[in-house]
Amino acid sequence: MPWGDALRWVFTIFPSFCVTHGILFSASGSLLVDSRSTLTTDTGIIIPRRIPADIWDWYNLKGDAAILILHFFVGIICLAFIEMEV
Repeated sequence: MPWGDALRWVFTIFPSFCVTHGILFSASGSLLVDSRSTLTTDTGIIIPRRIPADIWDWYNLKGDAAILILHFFVGIICLAFIEMEV
């Protein structure tokens, strides 16, 4: 889980990841929140991080939306530089 939590932010450099993560989390986010609601599992494995219950929390969907907006502006700036032949 710690690796997955860290790589989630690494993969946001790809806009398609942000979109698919948003779709998947909006469909199954409540299951993920429920599965990490306790500090340990039945087998005694410690869960390192709880997922916030609010669907529009920064960690859940708001981060994806903000990064997609950032992708938009970076893409527009790159396109402007290409068109200006810089």
